[in-house]
Amino acid sequence: MKKSKAFILISSLFILVLFSYLSINIIQNNSYKSKINILKYYEIQSLIHIRYIKQQLHLNIPISKIKITDNRFNINIISFKSGNSLKYDIYISSKSNHISIYDTLSLD
Repeated sequence: MKKSKAFILISSLFILVLFSYLSINIIQNNSYKSKINILKYYEIQSLIHIRYIKQQLHLNIPISKIKITDNRFNINIISFKSGNSLKYDIYISSKSNHISIYDTLSLD
């Protein structure tokens, strides 16, 4: 009788530890997945901003006239002449996450 109680107690503890470990792993995976989705969103949004800025620069709109009202990003556009062409360096970084994207545009 004592052996069966001990076996039940040990098996119950083993099952409890196993389910605790599995539940912690599931919660961690969901947390990582959520963080990755947020980072993907910010990256896609910054790429959309870069594409918009490039379109505006192709239309010869001055840098001071390009307005993006998105408070989540720092946007910096630097222009310089290289020979006969005008070049732009476009920097976009997120204020809250570790997303930073750089692109360059050369207009002849």
